This record gives sequence, C-alpha cells and structure tokens, in this order.
Amino acid sequence: MARDGAPSAVGARDPVNPRGRPFSAVATPFVVTRRNRRWYFANCAWDAVAFHAMLNEEVRIGTQCHHCAEPIAITLANGRAMSTLGSRFVHLSLPASQWWTTS
Repeated sequence: MARDGAPSAVGARDPVNPRGRPFSAVATPFVVTRRNRRWYFANCAWDAVAFHAMLNEEVRIGTQCHHCAEPIAITLANGRAMSTLGSRFVHLSLPASQWWTTS
C-alpha cells in the first residue's frame, strides 16, 4: 500500500496473493529460472511464459501437471519452447481479455 492508503502496483487489489505481474510475491507451482540461476515464482503458466519475452533471454519453467503431478520442465529460448518430457501444452480456459478481471 502507498502511504495514502491507495493500492500500490505490487499487490494491487489482491491482499491474498500480492503480485507485480509476472512476478508473484508468494510461492506458486510455477518456478522460472534464468541462466544465471536466479529464480522467481510466476502467478500462472501464462505469466511464466512472459518472463522469456520480458527478459529476452533463455528461461526454464518448472511446474507439475495439476491432474497427475508429473513434473513438467519447459525451456524457452529465442522465441521457441522446448519441453524435456515430450510435447506439452498450456490450457487456457478463458480468453485473454478475461484473464485478470474479477467476477
């Protein structure tokens, strides 16, 4: 919160999971690791992918299948994705225009 009580950019409107997209201030299942071995939590799969575009460098996304708990590792480099365990996909159940809206 800013001194005047207005929400700040980080954590605005969400006191449970404060975040400054694509960064999460709390642990999540989406861990993004840079080549220099620094790592960050992302809020969701889409935010994890955003690190590659934001940093313009290779990143590794580590997570797990939410259905079977199988580990998933995806490396993003030069605008391309490489999965360590065969082909993977990210299921987005909402259109992009609704990702960050509240009901």
